[in-house]
Amino acid sequence: SPSAMDVDVDVDVKEDGQRTKEEEDEIWRGEIDSMLSALGGLKRKLEESTGVETKHIDRCKARVEHLMSLGSFGSDRALSWNKKRMKRLVVDYLLRQGYHV
Repeated sequence: SPSAMDVDVDVDVKEDGQRTKEEEDEIWRGEIDSMLSALGGLKRKLEESTGVETKHIDRCKARVEHLMSLGSFGSDRALSWNKKRMKRLVVDYLLRQGYHV
């Protein structure tokens, strides 16, 4: 007569040690759920990245359009813009160095 230790209580496993169809299906469901969760996280990250990239692209387009509106480098409008910019850079530098009134 078999002892309590010899009795196989796992009814989901066949005698040859292979899993039953129900157990295999449950394992696959878990794997698929795990993959779907990972894909959801990836989708969220890609959407965030796309939003950031769109902001950068829009900012670059605005800068290029602004520079194009100034005309060629030697034009009067570009020269006055560069002078104003240079004055602002010098003032900013001096203020950061502690030269203020």
